Amino acid sequence: MKKYLLLILLLWLLPARGNVPEYTYGSMLPLHVPEEAPAWPEGYEPFYVNHTGRHGARFMSSDKKARNLYECLSKAKDAGALSSKGRALLKLTENVLLASQGKWGTLTPLGESQERQIASFTLSCMGESLKKGKATACATYVPRVVMSMYEFCYSLSILTSRLEMTTAEGREFSPLLRFFAVNNS
Repeated sequence: MKKYLLLILLLWLLPARGNVPEYTYGSMLPLHVPEEAPAWPEGYEPFYVNHTGRHGARFMSSDKKARNLYECLSKAKDAGALSSKGRALLKLTENVLLASQGKWGTLTPLGESQERQIASFTLSCMGESLKKGKATACATYVPRVVMSMYEFCYSLSILTSRLEMTTAEGREFSPLLRFFAVNNS
């Protein structure tokens, strides 16, 4: 008789913090996805996974900060008050604005890749028990979070075609998923 193990992956990834210095936790650094699933105690088999994740790497949410910096640096350049480092920063800011045009808040190719890696890792943790069955995913209304959820679910569906998936997104999930923004106490 097999014993079952309840597996909860809170993906700011479980053992993923391995080689990352503690002071960087919670920063916007690319996350590290472990290459191998953890070893389960002998005789146990995982049967459930709860993945709570944040969006992957993304473009900035809006052009507001970059636009303000660009305008300030442009005025300084016009006044002849920029050093070589200031001119380099102006060019970098211009490049960010151009590269981000129409992509504000969306996942970058790195962010999409991160979601694929997380889906693959999740599947490897669960083994056969996740290759069939049901998966339910929900996201807030925030576009980058919705995009992350769909990329994660799409990646799971590519890895196993026998998994039934249901997805939903919207403001009704904010009290659960954005509690920090809706609960002032």
